[in-house]
Parts: sequence; structure tokens; C-alpha cells
Amino acid sequence: MTTTFLKNRSPDKYVSPIDFNEIDKIVNEALETFNVPGAAIGLVVDDQIILSRGYGLCKVDEQLPVTKHTLFPIASCTKAFTALLLGQLVDEGKIAFDDQVIKYIPEFSLLDQDLTLNLTIRDLLAHRTGIARHDPIWINLKISRSEIIPLLRYFEPACGLRQEFQYNNFMYALAGIVIERVTGQSWEEAISARILRPLEMKDSNISIEQLKSNLNFSFPHAEVNDIAVTVPFRDLYAINPAGGINSNVIDMTKWVRLHLAKSNFQDIIQGETLQEMQTMQMIISSSASSSNNSEEIYQLGYGLGWLIGKYRGFDLISHGGDIDGFSSDISLLPTERIGFVILTNSSSDGRYVISSVRNQIFDKILGKESTNWQKKMQETRDKAKIELKEFLENFKISTQITFPTQALIKYCGSYEHPSYGVFDLRIENDRLIASYGETKTTLYFKSENVFSGQWNVLLAYGINPIIDISFFKNESGEVYKIEIPFEKFRSAKPIIFMRK
Repeated sequence: MTTTFLKNRSPDKYVSPIDFNEIDKIVNEALETFNVPGAAIGLVVDDQIILSRGYGLCKVDEQLPVTKHTLFPIASCTKAFTALLLGQLVDEGKIAFDDQVIKYIPEFSLLDQDLTLNLTIRDLLAHRTGIARHDPIWINLKISRSEIIPLLRYFEPACGLRQEFQYNNFMYALAGIVIERVTGQSWEEAISARILRPLEMKDSNISIEQLKSNLNFSFPHAEVNDIAVTVPFRDLYAINPAGGINSNVIDMTKWVRLHLAKSNFQDIIQGETLQEMQTMQMIISSSASSSNNSEEIYQLGYGLGWLIGKYRGFDLISHGGDIDGFSSDISLLPTERIGFVILTNSSSDGRYVISSVRNQIFDKILGKESTNWQKKMQETRDKAKIELKEFLENFKISTQITFPTQALIKYCGSYEHPSYGVFDLRIENDRLIASYGETKTTLYFKSENVFSGQWNVLLAYGINPIIDISFFKNESGEVYKIEIPFEKFRSAKPIIFMRK
């Protein structure tokens, strides 16, 4: 089947014929190449939903197909929903984006009091607070949203306010609390009443429990030893405003239409407010940062809940979402009135499927000579896998070094950080074992007073899972603190745990 959409287009807004059979081939080949069980895609052109379709399987070892109705967690694609909720409150005159956070959360406090007093709602939404992510807290510990505020007061800034892009899920949780204080509703209630129901996103919901109550949902997967396997679901309740929505392509294409046809949804959000959300608020890099290792696509900065960039010279408004076992993406070419949604059930290789499929479809619609995106993404994936394999093999060599049990005793004990909680070290089977929340790993000698451990929770994202732990001794030779660079992938200081 082939279709062309030229309605209401000027001559410079040409869209090439869309061959749905060719799209099917693109998606199926990408799933096979990158070993991803299933995906669903949605395509909007000229305010028309022209494609909503599922591919592959909901679960790798079961023959239940993904359909256009299959639910997936959309993870950080949720951030634009939270930003839009706040935009609605701006339209209603109840808040302003440049209001200080403490106006609505008086008990809010950070380690830096100047930052506490000057931090605005816009800063939260644009990831320009200067606070690093601190994700291990919500990943490893079971915390409630109400517990987030007291935890924040011990977060040391990684840089100054509005100086550097610092992606932060906790700041979006804080934005959700602002919504709760202003509306008198929970964030979940506000999302449902103000966005999901008005847009008739009837299948979408906001918890893993609700996801599983639907008969058609996808399971999470990651690649282990080149095999796709199921992994546990992760419920994000405490930070739902940063990533808690579950949806399908039927509903998400309705969300895309709102952002492409701004003037048609004045009853939900003013067009000027949507435009502000899609305008750069924070530069990600002083020079255009290439995405997908490609010169065709760039991330330039961040708006309010959206990444701002370019695709082959066209304005690109997008956001990805990644959580254990799932990767998703929403990408808009607003000047061309084109929007694309893709939901996948793999967090390790789903991102490669997304880039390959989205870029091929964009190229075909735009009538551009297509880069061999599948080959390009395969080369990128293979290089990353080789590097990770080599690193893990080198790490494995270090695991052969054994320490006398007596020598390990001095490292044992409980170490505490006021936000991160307790990090325990003990000896089991003549090995030093670290326990942090729900995570447990064996530590191996690396160098004097440094041990390394493999944090498998990171493998679901294809990230190097080795983290070093440094031990510090006093003049008596007793260990009194440890430092852990949880944020070693970003410009942030190690977290210091003091011995209890």
C-alpha cells in the first residue's frame, strides 16, 4: 500500500509517497538485526494519523504479537507531559515558569542556599539546576515522593545554576510536587484529568500495576550474552513525573497531534505556551553535538520537556525514554508537520532500532537520499559491544586476585550518606560483598585501597557496569569513609559515605 499526503501544503512542503510495506520491512529488519523482540510505531503527517502498527512479540518466549494497542512504559517521554501540565497552570495564571520553587514548596532546601532561593520552575524543566542526576537513590532504594524533598538538601551542585546542562529526574519529580501543591491533586490525578482524558488517551495509565491489568502489554527485555531475555519491571512511583506513563501508539499519536497542530488544542494548552516548551532554554553543548554518531542529526539544547535539535537541516523536537527493558522515542519535524512515535521492548538495543527506523522513515517522507542507517547503527552497536566486552574481560582478570579474609575485615562495616542511605560491606565466602538497597555485588581488589564491583543494573542500558570504591584511612589505619563515583559518566563528584 502506498499513499501520498499533500493536502494544504505549499510547493516547498512536499512529502514523498509513503509505502507502508516498505515501512514494515524497515521495522522487521531492524528488530531482527538488533535482537529486539517487539516494537510499535505511529506516524502523523499534516495532522492526520496515517500509521499505527505493531511488530514482533510482547515477550520473547511467547507468541503474543505486539499490536497498535500494546502498552509500553514510555519512561522519560513523560517529561513533556509534566511540562505541559505546568504550562496549563501558566495559562490559567496560577503560576509562572520563572517563579521560584520555594514559592510553592517552602520547605524545599538544597545544600547551596543561593541555589535554593533562586531556583525556578523553568530551571527544573530545562535541566539547568546544576544538580547531577543521583539516580542510584531511586533505583536502589524504595522511597516515596514525599521523601524526595528532604533528600535533596544534601545534593552538592556539580556546577553553577544555569551554567551547564545536567539531566535530572529528581528535578522533574520536584516539578510534579509543584503541580500537586498548586492543583490540590496528585500528579497522577492531574495528568489523567487534564491531559489523558481530554485527549481521549483511553488506554494510557501511570503504574506498572495498571499496566499489567490491561490484557495487552509488553514485557521488558535486555540482551544478555547476545540473547534477548526478560528482566523485571521497574515501578517509578516516586519519580513518576519524570518517567511514569505507560501508553501505546494509538494514544501517543494523539499526543503528537497536539504538539504539531498547536492552534487546534486551545482548550488544552495555548499555542504560545506550546511554542515556549519547544524553544531552547538551555544549550547542551557550545557547539552542535552530533547524535547517533552522525552528521545528519544534532542535539543543540533543551526546551521544557523536549530536546531541541536539527535533522538534515530541519527543526527537530524530540525526546527519548529509557527504563529497564524498554526504549521509546517521540520525534517531531514541526515545520514539515511530521511526527513519529516508536516504542520498543528492549533497553539495551532498543535505542539502535529507534534511530535506524525513525531516520529511514524520515528520509523517505522528506524525499532525501537515505543514509544506510541500519548499517550505521549496527556498526555503532558492534563497536560499543566490543569495547564493553574488552573492559569486562580485563575486569575478570582482576577477579582472580584473592585477599586473605583477615585483610578484608578492616573494610567491613556500614557506611552512610544522608541522601543515599546505608552502604554495607561484609565478608561472604572469603569475598568482600557490597550491598546497597536492592543491589548486591562482589568487590575485587584493583589497587591499594580501591576495590571494583560489577553493578548489573547498568547492563540493561548497555552501560559499562564497573564502579570503583575508594577507601580512606585515618592516622591509625582505620577506614573511616568510602567514595563511590556513581556519577562517573557525568561531571559530578564522588558520593562520600561515612563509616557509622
